Amino acid sequence: MLTHGIFSPHPPAIIPKIGREETKKFEKTIQALLSISLRLKQNSPQSIILLTPHAEIEIDKFMVRIPRTPNFHASFSEFGDTETIAEYPRNRLLTAEIIEGIQSAGFKTAIIEDEKLDFGSSVPLYFLASALSGIEIVNLGISLAGISEHFRLGGIIREVADKSKQRIAFIASGELSHRLTKNSPHGFFSRAAAWEEELIQNLENGDFERVLQQDPFELDEVAECGMRPLAALLGAFEKIPHTHAILSHEAPAGIGCAVGFWERKF
Repeated sequence: MLTHGIFSPHPPAIIPKIGREETKKFEKTIQALLSISLRLKQNSPQSIILLTPHAEIEIDKFMVRIPRTPNFHASFSEFGDTETIAEYPRNRLLTAEIIEGIQSAGFKTAIIEDEKLDFGSSVPLYFLASALSGIEIVNLGISLAGISEHFRLGGIIREVADKSKQRIAFIASGELSHRLTKNSPHGFFSRAAAWEEELIQNLENGDFERVLQQDPFELDEVAECGMRPLAALLGAFEKIPHTHAILSHEAPAGIGCAVGFWERKF
């Protein structure tokens, strides 16, 4: 059963041994993720399905990462941190069921045989899975298909998860605009801040229909990496009675970082 949904950013700088003093700039993001971690520990999900925008991407295929060993491997050596390492067991059955669900809905999958998680997966898991003993992982990646296709992907995830006897959390990893300031990675775009504020307001108000009505050209201009995962999260909880809240929103490095929490009502 799908019990929780999390929209999580993934700046490597929030990992202490990477960001060091810079982590202080992300205080709101870190505190929000830690608060969700406590909620998850209290409710003890047994598996996490994680959708990342930073795995290998194909035009019309959703990526499914399957480790060649029993565990996924998370490390941050590419960011200079050779000490922070974690292992997460894979959920073989749930992965197979999701692949079947995706393909039965007429979508394609691309299987990546690799245990090394990308940073879009490993950064959220550092905060959200570390306190969950034995938590099993399903690792998915977005395609270049549009928002509506990812919304449908979320519905598939819900249908598969709700047939399971396990309590399952869904993490949609993604960030908002990468063009908020002159120091942003992709330069400055004058409408980026307004686009982001409107998006956050619509999420807070529960106006998900407006959230999903995005101009693809504007998405390119604001340089986001979170709309497809977010659309999947909204699709996953569309038919589930739930509460939701945006717990934090900040952009200390010129990249929009928002943390959202969805929880099923029982």
